[in-house]
Amino acid sequence: MSKPLLILMCFFIASCTYKKSLQSTPFIIETIDTQYLLTDFKVLSSDKFQGRKSGTLGSQLAQQYLIEQLQQHQILPFRAHYQHQFSIPKESITGTNIVAIKKGYEDTGKIIVVSAHYDHLGKSGHSIFNGADDNASGTAAVLTIAKHIVKNPLKHDVVFLFSDAEELNLLGTKAFLNDIGLLKERIIININLDMLAGSTSERQLFFIHRNLDKLLNPINNDGLTLLQRSLQPRVVSNFRRGKGSHINNRVKWSKASDHAAFNEYAIPYIYFGVGTHKNYHTVDDDFENANVTLFVKNVQNIYKQLVYIDRFSYK
Repeated sequence: MSKPLLILMCFFIASCTYKKSLQSTPFIIETIDTQYLLTDFKVLSSDKFQGRKSGTLGSQLAQQYLIEQLQQHQILPFRAHYQHQFSIPKESITGTNIVAIKKGYEDTGKIIVVSAHYDHLGKSGHSIFNGADDNASGTAAVLTIAKHIVKNPLKHDVVFLFSDAEELNLLGTKAFLNDIGLLKERIIININLDMLAGSTSERQLFFIHRNLDKLLNPINNDGLTLLQRSLQPRVVSNFRRGKGSHINNRVKWSKASDHAAFNEYAIPYIYFGVGTHKNYHTVDDDFENANVTLFVKNVQNIYKQLVYIDRFSYK
């Protein structure tokens, strides 16, 4: 056989094997509890928490709610404590991250961090900035995912990070990463959830990522893309201005939320969100003005991607 023909045959065999691997990639069918999700979303975005501004009574009440839910569902504290405090010098206040963990069913020695910031803007006079989408939505999503994973463990350990002071230059997540020291080397990915419901006019979920090639081989990376393309509603790579959209193209999304702090350590991340919208950072960002149907579907779809990444990561 001639050398060119041999090379061509090898290429054909490799191509067929590759396509077969993609076709056999299992899609994820697990789902989370919608009742938990909507209850947590509605509670966390209520007036009771006074906009959850760092260092306020509303923040303390939000912390208490998160801890009560974690305890009730037997989700263990991270390093023996749920509350991890840090200083916010410019505001002369103390911030508090809430952190929990569920060990994986295999002793991989690796960690997935699922994060969402629970803080928001607080009050202005008699007006309350409830921050339903920003970011009671992400907080409720992480809390509900934690409730599911505690009963259905993943392969890797999962740390659930409810960060404070994201609105103050990501100080909570920066403090978390600083405090854990060399444990950072065990984190294989951060999945960050920030604004998952949008206003009632939102129709899709966006995401950006970095360094997934450190986590998924080419075949499994393509498998993740196939999974994303199969989801409804659409899961769209990069934050784009769609027809009639109010998404601000000037936002630097790689630095827009807590995933940016992980990126500073070259830790792979995926960030999910709907982007900015008409209610963003206004008093109209309430549960009643959120797209609850989209929110539920988005969280289900994010969970499926989390399970896929846990299953097929090779680190």
